[in-house]
Amino acid sequence: MGMRNSRNRLKSFLKRIGVGPRGSKDLEYEEAFEAMDVILSGDYEPATLGAFLMAMRWKGPTAEELAAFADAFASRITRPEIRLDNVIDIGGAFDGKNRTLILSVPAALVAAGAGAGIVFVGADNVPPKRGVTPGAVLRALGIETRRKLASSAVDISSCGVGFVDLAIACPVWKELLPIRDAVVKRTFLNTIEPLLNPLGVSVHFGSVFHRPFGERVCEAAGSARRLGFERVVIAEGVEGATEIGGGVTRFYEKAMNGIRTYDIDLRELGIAARTEEIRSSAVTMEQLSSESARSTELLLTGGTVSEAYRDLVLANAAVLLHVGRIVSGWEEGLELARASLTSGAAWTALSEWRRRGREE
Repeated sequence: MGMRNSRNRLKSFLKRIGVGPRGSKDLEYEEAFEAMDVILSGDYEPATLGAFLMAMRWKGPTAEELAAFADAFASRITRPEIRLDNVIDIGGAFDGKNRTLILSVPAALVAAGAGAGIVFVGADNVPPKRGVTPGAVLRALGIETRRKLASSAVDISSCGVGFVDLAIACPVWKELLPIRDAVVKRTFLNTIEPLLNPLGVSVHFGSVFHRPFGERVCEAAGSARRLGFERVVIAEGVEGATEIGGGVTRFYEKAMNGIRTYDIDLRELGIAARTEEIRSSAVTMEQLSSESARSTELLLTGGTVSEAYRDLVLANAAVLLHVGRIVSGWEEGLELARASLTSGAAWTALSEWRRRGREE
């Protein structure tokens, strides 16, 4: 397909989805895949792409469209030929958090110390929020995050945890950031980028901002043809992250007969911590990254942290152990998480990860 025909093709899809709330039509899987493939090929006029992104936002993407968009992206990633069994792909909002301490990093280290395999997938400086991400906190902890896919896979095999920078795994993804910045609002690209599964693992733990998207994203991740997930769990996390806060959190899980929805109330597990108790006073993203890293290191080394912070980290580690099927119940997950923390296994995971980065 020539460039002119590709550009005309994207315009034809725009005419389908951009008619308005009553006249817009959903794209079939093959059409959505083609539209995303055209975008990734760079065969578009910037104004057309901006209009396409906003029209899809106004219409609302279907699960089938999201699956096709993600599959087109995934087809641009060359996965390493390294088999990783029982590893959880953590893909939260790439644009990060800006109000509360990052819990997913210490939770992942605690879970890794308890036997789980974890891979964070993320990137830096992603619009619209441009908040603090797990990658930023990991770098503040001395972890090298900008690594080749094969090195990230070896990190997981050696330490139980690794990080994939999507800008390295899929360079074309980064080329879309300027126009996304110009669009200002969140688009379906924010929704699908956490789903791309660069290491080809079988379990995905993701998150959504808004309840109407929970089942849709879960269905998309579970039904996509090229992602390869066998188990998908989505949480309505704090600030859109893969982190549960105090009180009740809604979960969505892909099951054989559809989407299973359930709530977890930490108060029923004896955890009274409130999300407000981990709110940071940092005024810059750099300060929030540093504070999150410092809190992580204090927790893992037996230093002084608030009870709320400790309890919420343990609860999030228990979630990961549940998602990875390391445990069968929440109480068992909390018990295993506490053992990982108090035994020093979580600190060992971080120390080994640091060592690997220094040696390569």
